[in-house]
Amino acid sequence: MRIAAWDVFRLRIPFRFAPRRPEGGRRAEDNIIVRLVLEDGTAGYGEGAPREAVTGETVESAARMIAGLYAPEAEKIDPVSFGEAAWAAAGLRVVREGRTVHNAARCAVELALLDAYGKAFGAGMDALKESIPGIGGEGGSSAAPLVASLPRLGKFGSRAAFLFFRIFGFRSFKVTIGAPSDKISWSAAASLARKTRRGRFAIVADAEGAWTAEEAPGLIARLARLGFASVEQPVPAEDLAIFARSRSEGTGIEVTADESFRTAGEAERLAAGRACDGLMVGLSKCGGLFPSLQVVEVARRHGLRCRLGAAEGETGILSAAQGFFREIAPGFVSVEPSFSRLFLRPNIVRRPPGLGGLAGFWPRSGCGLGVRVDEKKFQDLTEKLCDRKSGAAAAGVRKADGRSGATS
Repeated sequence: MRIAAWDVFRLRIPFRFAPRRPEGGRRAEDNIIVRLVLEDGTAGYGEGAPREAVTGETVESAARMIAGLYAPEAEKIDPVSFGEAAWAAAGLRVVREGRTVHNAARCAVELALLDAYGKAFGAGMDALKESIPGIGGEGGSSAAPLVASLPRLGKFGSRAAFLFFRIFGFRSFKVTIGAPSDKISWSAAASLARKTRRGRFAIVADAEGAWTAEEAPGLIARLARLGFASVEQPVPAEDLAIFARSRSEGTGIEVTADESFRTAGEAERLAAGRACDGLMVGLSKCGGLFPSLQVVEVARRHGLRCRLGAAEGETGILSAAQGFFREIAPGFVSVEPSFSRLFLRPNIVRRPPGLGGLAGFWPRSGCGLGVRVDEKKFQDLTEKLCDRKSGAAAAGVRKADGRSGATS
């Protein structure tokens, strides 16, 4: 069954509160949504979160890459089973242009393919375990601790958020810490750290590359004294290897790379250079389920700890994929759910994941990704960037038009 048509949309949903952004920062993020329609009318949806500071992509560049490369490649497939469609999705290329890696675009296309063909063939995501050898064979990370990312709301607001998440059973927390001059974030971090010192809770920091390579060792030692378990991306992406040569060992704090890698090859270089202790994996950042599994394998071979993160502003489409990835990828020491119902004002997915029960994940039902898109909200919140009929569909239309003309 072939693909009949493609649509690529820009999606902007405002935040209720920005999960990790400083006060006064942007209150929304632009994501990209791919909707593909098969010949039988089945529609599938995929999502990517292009972030110029991470992969180098913008929504516009991701849309151009999908229309110019990924859509024509995918239109060539004509699977007779979900397994064949899954192999085709796994075979999508990771495309690099200079510093840009088009992983958000690839992720959106991969998920749309899995969603559409899963629905068409009556298969859920669990069918991947049977279709592709090695998927889920070593077990997943369903038991990995869930980390609540606290909004940047100042000292008292962060403490209120901490208490809120505690009510829902969270025992691990993540705070954003800026440069040493950012007294507000450091004061909030110190206040929260005092609440976790008794060993009942764990707290990690995300520096978002705000420190210099020279000041990072001292700041990490400061976090160690406060009781932090790890720090994510202490220096800018390009400076991580420089920092690694001078960082203090034996602090007891894990250094996790995030923006410093986007592909398995980049992760391999960081691991070989002993630039970090762990890797923060994100589906959109790494290009989807299959490239993310390659990053997990790099971490396993080098003895690095893996953490699974979410993209700011992602909807239930990406959240559903992350929930499944948590089940099939082994070795994660923590998982950071997106909490799209909490952080986003509306959501294009019906009944998005909440905070109760599975604390941010929910049982998938139905085929494909197992989510239902609210078409009215989708139309209200999206802007179509490009569309096209597949070559096969267009050829079929021309052939039908030719037959009708000859008959008349």
